[in-house]
Amino acid sequence: MIVGLLSLEYHLVHSQRVKELRKADTFLRSDERMLGDSEFVQTVLEQAKEDENFHRKLQSSGITESEVRNEVSKIFHIEPEKIVSQTKDRTVVQARRLYCFWLIDEPGFSMTKVAKILDSSVSTISRSVKIGESISKEKGLQLTNGRLKN
Repeated sequence: MIVGLLSLEYHLVHSQRVKELRKADTFLRSDERMLGDSEFVQTVLEQAKEDENFHRKLQSSGITESEVRNEVSKIFHIEPEKIVSQTKDRTVVQARRLYCFWLIDEPGFSMTKVAKILDSSVSTISRSVKIGESISKEKGLQLTNGRLKN
């Protein structure tokens, strides 16, 4: 019973505060009972906007999926079409993992988009990206502006 009264009292006080803020033409970005104070929510929104701007800048760099595929195929000495095939050949799988990493890292493709290209799941792409990153570091490979940089 006491908990119910405290909850009702909190709700009434909070409702009153919201009404006062609205009268003062102050609108909050969130209900702090769920997300915390407005400052936290504002910080998260600003970070998301920065991330979006970063990905737009990467995508506007002009690097295409086929350029990345061609660079990877040169490294592994395979046909570019094999990278997007369903083959389980070890060399092709390694190439595909590097391809996934570079598509997401350099031109900023989303994992969902890469999953559609490869007709695969996002979780598979996520694992491939992690392994592809280690392949890139292990071999000392870096893709810059769509070109291989050793």
